[in-house]
Amino acid sequence: LALGGDQGETSSAIDSIEAAEIGVYGDLGPWSLVQQTLPTPLSGATVLSLPPFIYLIGGDDGSGSTDGLYRAEVLDSDDAPAFTNVSLSRKNNGLEAGTWTYKVAAVFKGGDFNNPKGEGLPSQAMALTLPDLGGKLLSPTLTWTAITNAQTYRVYRSPSADSGSDSEVLVAEVSVTSWSDTGAVGDTSQTPKGPGSIGEWRAFNSLNTARSFHCATLAYDPETDPEFYYLYVAGGLDASGEPLDSIEYIKVRKEGPKDQTTGAWKVSGNTLGTARYGCGAYNVDATAHSVVDADESWLYFAGGATKNGTTGETYAGLVQHLSLIHI
Repeated sequence: LALGGDQGETSSAIDSIEAAEIGVYGDLGPWSLVQQTLPTPLSGATVLSLPPFIYLIGGDDGSGSTDGLYRAEVLDSDDAPAFTNVSLSRKNNGLEAGTWTYKVAAVFKGGDFNNPKGEGLPSQAMALTLPDLGGKLLSPTLTWTAITNAQTYRVYRSPSADSGSDSEVLVAEVSVTSWSDTGAVGDTSQTPKGPGSIGEWRAFNSLNTARSFHCATLAYDPETDPEFYYLYVAGGLDASGEPLDSIEYIKVRKEGPKDQTTGAWKVSGNTLGTARYGCGAYNVDATAHSVVDADESWLYFAGGATKNGTTGETYAGLVQHLSLIHI
């Protein structure tokens, strides 16, 4: 995913998101825009991934640094509805002969914790070939599986016979798990979400200090059960454009595949040696290198730009017992 950015100046921050698929051998597919946008145009924000979610932190919205923390779910096709039955009726209003394709997607309730009021990925396409009845039309009735916490379902269909899969447009939105097609006219401006799409953004506790062009990393706490992670942000530019040396962190508790809760941001007692922005932040634990003990997780903050130039200073510290060492 590529999120936000600008067109040369932060005042031209953008809110669009692009996605590209990575193959099993690491080859990168073509980039394409996804339907979801950022909560606001942002440049110099950081994004951290803790599947199935991504966390969006800070950034410049065109008028200065911001303090936001947002989370969105990377959508999974395994969570989509599936068609279970189709029946046909001869009617005056219906579809002509040919092959029609359908997809259905769930739209979640506003109280959904992971994708509030958001649409999920669609089902696999179902192709339906209708015979020529000599003037009579056929009306298909489709039935699909229910999705937990869904408020409505959006039904997509090819706009005309034999136009093929991936041409589907919105033809209905219903609150039940079945729908009869009497030849509905599709809305060509509304199409299903594609691979790489994300759900709606959900806001969480704000940073203590607005910052952009900061460095950020995610670190696992190996000493706790259930799983705990920490999101760390360091340095960056404050709301007035001055470099920062402060470090903040927030705890994320992971209690299930899609159950992550956060606390409040805390300011570390440690700082970077020199205020900076455009720095790098990294986490190294036993899953990354055998030299690290299984009960340890290390943070590294390195490089960046200062008021007077650039710096190669690097600081390291242990997660949970963070005491930075200049290395």
